[in-house]
Amino acid sequence: MKQRVWSFVLAVIMLAGLLGGCGNKGPKIKEYGQKPPLEQLAWGMSQEEALKALKLTEEDVTISGREHVNNMSLEGDMELSGITGKVSIQFLESAGDEELELGLYSVTLSPNEQDLDAIAAILNEKLGSQGQKNGETTIWSTDAEKISGLTETWKDSLKDQVDKDGEIEDKDSFTNVILSKTAKDKSRVVYFGKASAYSVALQKQAG
Repeated sequence: MKQRVWSFVLAVIMLAGLLGGCGNKGPKIKEYGQKPPLEQLAWGMSQEEALKALKLTEEDVTISGREHVNNMSLEGDMELSGITGKVSIQFLESAGDEELELGLYSVTLSPNEQDLDAIAAILNEKLGSQGQKNGETTIWSTDAEKISGLTETWKDSLKDQVDKDGEIEDKDSFTNVILSKTAKDKSRVVYFGKASAYSVALQKQAG
C-alpha cells in the first residue's frame, strides 16, 4: 500500500515539473543598471507594454514621433527623484546595424524649477552621489556594474553596438541621469538607459 502511495506522489511531482516547464516563456533576461524612475516600467519595454504597465491607453497620453523614435508625453505634473514637472517617455523602434528593437530607452522630466544648481542639489541627495559637471551639463552614473566588466557571451555584441552609438560611446555605465538645458533654455533631466535597453534586446535576440 505504501509503495502505491509513493508511486502516486512521485507521479504528481513529475507532472508538476512538466507543467512548470511548459510555462517557461523563454530565457530570463538579466537587467543591468538602475531601473527607470517610474517603478512600473523596465528598459526595453515596447510602447504597448509601457501603457499596460502604467494602466493607461493611447487616449490618456500624447504620442509623437521622429525618425525611429516615439515620444509619449504623460498628462499633468509628476514627481521624479524629488523634482516636479512634466514627464515623457522615449521609445526607439530600431537601432544599430542589426536593426534591434530597443523599446523604452529614456525618461525625460521637464522640471518646473529652472535653476540647474537647485536641481543638481536635489539629485545629488536623491541619487546618493555627486554628479559630474561639465559646463551646464551634469551627469550621474547610476549603476555600479560597468559595461567594460561584462563577462557574458554576448558582451562583444553589446560593446560593438555601444561603441557605434554616438549617445553612449563615452559612457561605461548602463544607466545615467543627465541634467542640462534645452535649446529653448529650459531645464531638463533625462533618465538614460539606452545601454541597458541594448543589453535587453541583444539577450532576447540571442535567446
